[in-house]
Amino acid sequence: MPVRIFFRGLILFRFPSDGTLVAELLSEPAGRGRVPGAMAGQNDHESEIQVITEQKVNQRRPLRIKQGASISINIPGRGRVRRATNFREYVPNIRTLAKMAGLPRLNPRKNPQDAQEISQHLRASVTVNRGTLRVKDVVMWDGSGYPLGNGTARDLPMTPAQVKFCGVRHYGHAATECVLEVQDTDKVNISQIANVDQPRQKSRLHKSLPQRGPLKSIQQRNQLAEEGATEIVIDNYEYQRVRPVPWGLDFQWLFARAGYGPTDLGNEANTFADAAIGGDAVYAELLAQDRASLLPATIGRPFPYIVDSRALTTLIALGPLTGTQSRPLCIHGTT
Repeated sequence: MPVRIFFRGLILFRFPSDGTLVAELLSEPAGRGRVPGAMAGQNDHESEIQVITEQKVNQRRPLRIKQGASISINIPGRGRVRRATNFREYVPNIRTLAKMAGLPRLNPRKNPQDAQEISQHLRASVTVNRGTLRVKDVVMWDGSGYPLGNGTARDLPMTPAQVKFCGVRHYGHAATECVLEVQDTDKVNISQIANVDQPRQKSRLHKSLPQRGPLKSIQQRNQLAEEGATEIVIDNYEYQRVRPVPWGLDFQWLFARAGYGPTDLGNEANTFADAAIGGDAVYAELLAQDRASLLPATIGRPFPYIVDSRALTTLIALGPLTGTQSRPLCIHGTT
């Protein structure tokens, strides 16, 4: 009878001294307006929450989270938020990357512009009181549908992909979805959640999330969640475009929110996508839009990108089971 909270999209995880988790949902500044060379609202992230207990059919529809909302999720019971080993292994540490890149610290107390830089990217926040936070998914890439250039044929289905961080020597598999899990209860209380964008959605929210008593699973099989589980999905994605791109320039906002300024990323900021694009005109146009919006020159903060198709994990194709493969293991030894 677990409670599971899934986090997807652009999120900065913080761990205050009181043992809670604060997940900050980031986006481009509200009212930023059109940037020359980019689409209007190109990097605006839409925050949504969906609670699945199967108590109400309305829970099948995600609800938008209003700009500036603060959501508190309380799971009854004792304990703190604990980070699993794989969280430390696959979620990039902003402080570590900032130190590697030599990013300067912003000074919000003395500089109003620094204070604005830190505050302007926060769309909403979600606080959770206890559970174990682990990585569920890492960066994946569909090498068959969207081939990456470099002259190497990689006709692969959706596959884990390693990323490189521009401006620093940091490389490996990075998380795209985390889940906070509590195994000893299926009950959860949600408060300060009436801030949604549209009044109609607000009424649905109040109907589907009763304000009295905790939410809990109906302990029956259903199509949306594991039997006996209460699941909450929190998304913070930007709008989809004509195709996915193998880079994430909006990752720079995590540094800004954490209080770090930009630096010169060097020539890599100009060449990071050359191998991945491989002369593709559509990728080139999408990159031009992203650079206009998020990296107009080489001055910026580290961000992840897939270098080329060689960063995709090699998969083992299906084949016949030979006699050698079906024998017991025969292991060598030495003295």
